[in-house]
Amino acid sequence: MFFSSLISIFVSPPRNPLYKFTPPSTATLPTQTTTKPYPATMEEVVDIVVDFEDYFPSMMERYGAEGLMMELCNGFRLLMDGERGLITFESLKMKSVVLGLSDLKDEEIVCMLSEGDLDGDGALNQAEFCILMFRLSPGLLMYAQ
Repeated sequence: MFFSSLISIFVSPPRNPLYKFTPPSTATLPTQTTTKPYPATMEEVVDIVVDFEDYFPSMMERYGAEGLMMELCNGFRLLMDGERGLITFESLKMKSVVLGLSDLKDEEIVCMLSEGDLDGDGALNQAEFCILMFRLSPGLLMYAQ
């Protein structure tokens, strides 16, 4: 269940989307509603509303901070290129097909990678991935406060 929620969060539209957050206790299955096909540019992201269940707060309660970080590291290893030790365009494209997300367009994958790529190398290292996961978890940010 963790990996499916991790992927659904990771493929959610980045930066300033209009989140319709439902607390886990009353949430339904993750869904994505768009007003038009997936955006090709970051500017078009504001036209998207995302509704998903954020599992990170319940994972934090269940596993603690150290356990949550271990699970994030497991998620990173699931998506990374084994040779480079990074989540690359190629590894994310290949692993998304294995995880049932075969309809992702190349532009969407590039957009996901660029959202978390802090050093500009076009790939995500483990620290960038974990930072991105925390940034994309509105429930975990509320939990921290």
